[in-house]
Parts: sequence; structure tokens; C-alpha cells
Amino acid sequence: MLKRIIGWFKSERGQDVMEYAMLTGAIALVIAVALLTTPISTYMQNFATTIGNCVNIAADPYICPN
Repeated sequence: MLKRIIGWFKSERGQDVMEYAMLTGAIALVIAVALLTTPISTYMQNFATTIGNCVNIAADPYICPN
């Protein structure tokens, strides 16, 4: 039983998947920070607000561009 547990900790199965997951997480973090700290974040926020206003037509039906 002890050999099986030690063998489980020494096993390298799934190592590649973990490395890819960590790399993907790091890239996503860098992209999120870049989008939040650059002038494009203001553009994206205005874009999202415009879309939100268009979806909520009951508030003002004439706010959406044609």
C-alpha cells in the first residue's frame, strides 16, 4: 500500500495538462490586466454600455444606432 502511494506521488501523468493550464491562466491574466489598464478599456466599457442600453429598449427606444 505504501509503495502504491509513493508511486502515485512520483507519477508524472497529467503534467503536460497542468503546464498548459498554468500557461493559459498566465496568458489570460496578462490580457485582462492589459485590457483594464490601457485606453482600450474605456472604449470597451463604452461599447458594452451601448449594447446594454440597446438591449434595454424599454428604458429609451431611440438610443440605439440603426
